[in-house]
Amino acid sequence: MDETQLMRLLNETRDDISRAESKASITLGAAGLVSGSVLGELFGRFSGLTVVGKISLSLSVATMLVAMVSLGLSLIPKVFVNPGGHSMMAFFGHVTAAGSIGEFERLTLVEQDERSRLTNQIWTLSTLIVKKYEHIRRAYLALGASVALGVMTMLVEFVAG
Repeated sequence: MDETQLMRLLNETRDDISRAESKASITLGAAGLVSGSVLGELFGRFSGLTVVGKISLSLSVATMLVAMVSLGLSLIPKVFVNPGGHSMMAFFGHVTAAGSIGEFERLTLVEQDERSRLTNQIWTLSTLIVKKYEHIRRAYLALGASVALGVMTMLVEFVAG
């Protein structure tokens, strides 16, 4: 790849981070809104639920919390330093890892060719994207389980009631 292709890949990587964070924040907002209203209604009737209903509702709430935490984790900025390029600065995590303005100025004096800088930045940001999507995937699985358990709760209560 030439530097133009690497720059295009870097821009696509940055766009992917933005898309992942948008997906997570929209899902978190929607899940919070829906779970708050549905679970609020069910918890209002918690004392009247059957034992199976109480257990499935409790499991639904627990898996919803796992989903919410996973989505939150996907939105937290990551500030680790890329172990593969100790003196490379790819994003703000590298800059702040310098610890002081003097150390940062020293690091900026290190000569690095543009190709190495671009590949290091693409690698670092791609690693961030993978982590974000791992959290999002876990959240979607937990949301699915939570919804299934919530539906089961309603069905159990409908049959029992």
